[in-house]
Amino acid sequence: MPQFCLHMATLVASTSVTASPVLKPDDNDIFNDSDSSKNEDGIPVDVHGADFTATVTDSPTAMDSPTFAKQNLNCTNVEEKLKRRLRFFFLNPVQKWVATKRFPFKLFTQIIKIIFVTVQLCLFASFRDSHVFYARNTEVAFSHMFLKDWVLGDNDPPYPRAAGPLSVYNRQQYYEFLDFAIQNYISLKTDAMGAYFHYQNPTGNFMTYCQTDYTDSQFDPLENQFQFNSLPITMCVEIPKQEQEAGSFSSEEFLQRHNMTVNGISLVDASLSFSIKAIHFRANELLLNMPDCYLFNLKLVFSDQEENGQLQVMLVPDTQYIRCHGQVQPPSSDSTSKTMLSIVNYLVIFVSLFSLVLCARAVLKAQILKWETNDFFKRHFNRQLSKHDRLEFLNLWYVLIIADDTLLVIGSIIKELMERQHVSDSLWDICSVLLGAGNLFVWFGVLRYLGFFRTYNMLIVTLKKAFPSVLRFLLCALLIYAGFTFCGWLIFGPYHFKFQTISSTSECLFSLVNGDDMFATFAGMSERSLLIWWVSRIYLYTFISLFIYVVLSLFIALIMDTYETIKMYYTEGFPKSDLRQFIANDDCLSDNQPIYEPQDCFPQIWLRLLGRNRQEYQTIEEEQQQQQQPILA
Repeated sequence: MPQFCLHMATLVASTSVTASPVLKPDDNDIFNDSDSSKNEDGIPVDVHGADFTATVTDSPTAMDSPTFAKQNLNCTNVEEKLKRRLRFFFLNPVQKWVATKRFPFKLFTQIIKIIFVTVQLCLFASFRDSHVFYARNTEVAFSHMFLKDWVLGDNDPPYPRAAGPLSVYNRQQYYEFLDFAIQNYISLKTDAMGAYFHYQNPTGNFMTYCQTDYTDSQFDPLENQFQFNSLPITMCVEIPKQEQEAGSFSSEEFLQRHNMTVNGISLVDASLSFSIKAIHFRANELLLNMPDCYLFNLKLVFSDQEENGQLQVMLVPDTQYIRCHGQVQPPSSDSTSKTMLSIVNYLVIFVSLFSLVLCARAVLKAQILKWETNDFFKRHFNRQLSKHDRLEFLNLWYVLIIADDTLLVIGSIIKELMERQHVSDSLWDICSVLLGAGNLFVWFGVLRYLGFFRTYNMLIVTLKKAFPSVLRFLLCALLIYAGFTFCGWLIFGPYHFKFQTISSTSECLFSLVNGDDMFATFAGMSERSLLIWWVSRIYLYTFISLFIYVVLSLFIALIMDTYETIKMYYTEGFPKSDLRQFIANDDCLSDNQPIYEPQDCFPQIWLRLLGRNRQEYQTIEEEQQQQQQPILA
């Protein structure tokens, strides 16, 4: 591919009636300003200072050899062209814009994209929040309606309640909870304050009660003998919805008539399933001007998985957004809002695809130039480009933009299909993740353009240079952190609620590293075992001291050391790699030769095939005759 590209470019140049697209230096232009010469990462570079000339040789030659320090009078056209293209490639987009006077399509595309993507995200978030908030508030209302003695915070409390989770401890409480839920469901239409309606559950009935017991579980406390068969048996029965019996329904009598009894020694779990349809009426709004309908599949669960006499009670909702239609007075239509949403979706898809094509083209051209440069080094220096030099041809900003464009296109397509009811609404969460991550990467991409200013670029260059060292440091710290995590989970799991699972243990330790909730962690340790209590103190003091005073301090010192190094580079100059030394040498360029040349391999081929000539390119001699400022169109 590189040889083909170079051959075609040479062929087109030889048959074209105009000069090759080149850029000439001038005493007053931006390219002769050593303070403003930066590459695409914003790092200052000197493209004129060092001497590095390619010579054909049969043995590897050091880059600091005198061979490269002296002027080579036998420079080939290939070398001259390659150096010009490399110098143009390592200019940042601002310098290319000033030099070429071409419209900055990629920059303009990113600006337009960030506007449309942010508008789309705001519209989607408001529409999504309307559904989520309504569903969550409705689930809270259902918990009050069907869970006896329920209070807000029983399901997901930040700290365990002193009285324990909502549970039943005897048969009478069990039947009371069951009667409370059944009676309130039967009288739903007459007593509820919301727009709720009975609906058949997934089994085809209004209420279904299921109970799971062990096949055989017996124990003789006198003889200390037991008989246990862990094979579970599940029995289900349908409960009729008779509104006249709403206040007098007895679940105990009903289950006895169906030969079902509740035995604590054999009960595994039980559930009452029922469904409710709801409609959300609201005043006309700009985008959400039609009522929304929902289906709630609810399950009242009694669970005794741990067999500790604490039968936990919980209401498990399954919320579905369903489509409904009707008439609104005064008349209103959501066609305008749907059209607006579709236009925004299509704009985001189009702009993202255009951005993806531009960035993918730039990445491909960079790789072609890398292949040509590496082949040149092998033929003339008997060595390949170093790993660092090869990575300079990969612009990670473009990779990030390509990734966010892909996420935005997929997310926008899913969003448009859901709004047009072509796919299931279960993709809401997937669409949210795609659009959210895409928007995050779009805003990250703005840092690329801030990096062209030295003040902002300092942060980006520091993070880039410190990244490998930070990864190695974090790997070592992770090993220590993992050891503390597993140790704490094993020792303190039965005695502290924050260490009951491996996930909660890791979250607790991460909070301690950031100085959060220290006293509660110390005070929450159970004193039932004096040994465990003392071990917990040693464990917590050691972990906190090690990570806060040692690990975090070393981490900050690592970043600061890199920052000081970057500051020194800005003052004394950045170190030059083999590639930088090669393109810095201009011995091969005579007075009437250009210093820069854009990589226009593919565009020149297409322009030649289309019969178009680029008359705006001028040579230095023509500029001197016309006494005009050098430009590159």
